[in-house]
Amino acid sequence: MEALELTDALIVQYMTRLFLEPGVLRSYSLDQVEQGLWFLLNESTPGQQSKTLLRHEAALLDRAACIHAMSSFFRNFILAVAPAHFDPKAPTIGVTGSAYMWWDIFPMHFYMRSHLPRPAGIDEMLSMLENF
Repeated sequence: MEALELTDALIVQYMTRLFLEPGVLRSYSLDQVEQGLWFLLNESTPGQQSKTLLRHEAALLDRAACIHAMSSFFRNFILAVAPAHFDPKAPTIGVTGSAYMWWDIFPMHFYMRSHLPRPAGIDEMLSMLENF
């Protein structure tokens, strides 16, 4: 993201503003919004924007505000455009995939497993849960 001169702090500000003001998405189709949401969250995205919320380059209060703004985004935008029932066998249309996969692909799971000390035996417990 250096080529675009986007710092972690600026990315966090942009994401927060998007989550608080989803009306800016009205000019895009739901399929385009879906692509944008995957771009923000996906770990294979070159800039890995969502990981800016985990790094210390942006102020902690700004990062927390961004995560808090996600609840507003879901309440004010996602609930209005996503179907009430998700059918994994149905074709993904609009924001369905990213909305239902948001917390599965949000980078906290990887971060928690790789950066925080864990009590003895927790690795075995996590492995059992993942296999469940």
